[in-house]
Amino acid sequence: MVLKHLAFEGFRNLVDSEVDFHPEINLIVGENASGKTSLLEAIYYLAVGRSFRTHRDNELKKFGAPHLKVRGEAEGPQGYTTAQIVFYEGTKLLSLADRKILRLSDYLGWCPVITILLEDIELIRGAPNTRRDFINLAIAQLNRNYLKDLIEYRKALQERNKLLNEKVDESYYEVWEKILAQIACRIIEERKKKLSILLDYAQKYSDMLFEGKKIVFRYKSDHDLAELSSATEIERTMLELLKNKRTLDIELGHTTVGPHRDDIIVEEVKSSGEKLLLSKYGSEGEQRLCALALKLAEAQMIQEFRNLSPIYLLDEIAAELDSQNTKKLFRSITGQMFYATAKDQNNLGLTPGKVFKITKGTITSQ
Repeated sequence: MVLKHLAFEGFRNLVDSEVDFHPEINLIVGENASGKTSLLEAIYYLAVGRSFRTHRDNELKKFGAPHLKVRGEAEGPQGYTTAQIVFYEGTKLLSLADRKILRLSDYLGWCPVITILLEDIELIRGAPNTRRDFINLAIAQLNRNYLKDLIEYRKALQERNKLLNEKVDESYYEVWEKILAQIACRIIEERKKKLSILLDYAQKYSDMLFEGKKIVFRYKSDHDLAELSSATEIERTMLELLKNKRTLDIELGHTTVGPHRDDIIVEEVKSSGEKLLLSKYGSEGEQRLCALALKLAEAQMIQEFRNLSPIYLLDEIAAELDSQNTKKLFRSITGQMFYATAKDQNNLGLTPGKVFKITKGTITSQ
């Protein structure tokens, strides 16, 4: 996929503008707080329908602007596609090919995108919900039904949690627990299929990035539900767990079992066979490389399932990598790249097709 054109109004600190991009390497240069990350964010917002920095659309709208609008044109295997997002008076309007899109699940995936950011280190050292968000977005860019299931699961989870705090008759729980078990089964089955492939790729990239270290990635489903042999068994076991945990859940006020508690485990395997959890015992450099392996694996999975390269958005990531791993990273990128940096471009070893200079939100092509 190649993003050809982007236009934006009222977005962050950027001056309203239109930009044409190069199909390969686009270098975005600017001082800190100049707006270079905001340009990456605008591209991501157009592709995904949300920001990678906040879930609140009103935080993206420039102070005093009447509205926020981002519009772009991309070229893929099926030809050209236009997309637009307008946020006005608290309402977000989505459209593809000038056709109104009512649900985010029907919008997400039109333009697959991969971010490689300094804060990706939280994928390894951060809380499990950070890794679940990564899992969910990676799969949702491949399967829109998966996102729909996630939305329905969260609604059912909220309903059961509400009941837990109201302490109602057991028959009320049974209705929502049956719904939860059915949707949880579909989510876990899809995670089993996709994560086995994604984590195999992560293994491959970690072997490339690390020298003399063995890193392993594994999917840990809550109560090992993913280890069960059939969908029927997963659903039945989930239903039993919900019933058995009901007393505890009422006491705690929330649901303690289900795919909303899944995680990715990343460990270093020593020559002795001992396994060390990277989130706890890994150095910052090791954690950063493992996060990078996951992001490159996500891109590889998109290429395999959708037969197209995603767009890559990189924000100063080379600042935290040595020159050898920086070269490995750039060699691994096979699609259109946007790289934002405050440093001299000659130090990166890149040959940009186009260079953009950002000064106080104003973009000029060099």
